[in-house]
Amino acid sequence: VGDHRHVDRLSVFLKDERIPVRAAAVRALGLLGGRGAAQPLATALEDEDPTVVTAAAIALLEMQRWDVLPRLTERLTDPLPRRRVAAARAVQEAAPLLADRRLAIEIQRRRDPASVWFLDELARLTATLSTKETDIEDVRNAARAVLKKLGSATAV
Repeated sequence: VGDHRHVDRLSVFLKDERIPVRAAAVRALGLLGGRGAAQPLATALEDEDPTVVTAAAIALLEMQRWDVLPRLTERLTDPLPRRRVAAARAVQEAAPLLADRRLAIEIQRRRDPASVWFLDELARLTATLSTKETDIEDVRNAARAVLKKLGSATAV
């Protein structure tokens, strides 16, 4: 898992001009997992295509790389509409993972106060979604779906 030879081979495809090729490379890196795959996946979060960003975010979250949350929150307020759409779709797709993680932390909160960081970041993300006014329907739709799954920012 996470063999650097495979990571290096797959990472080359992250720069391909074809979106399906980049998205497939991201999904393959996610399946490969391991520490070596995390950096190329984090780089893929900067892609302009929502499909690639969503795949990268899901892969990182499945690897329990919760540090992706602040980056997604930042992209929700990016001046470029395409980046906001990409982040919104990624968050929408990741909502079940985020909800499961929130529940796990709520259960273990007493044993590991440091884990509350995730809850704070999740609250920041949902607050950004619930207060961000946008003319982009994809972002509004994603925000509604995520907030429905996760609850309002005050419920986090």
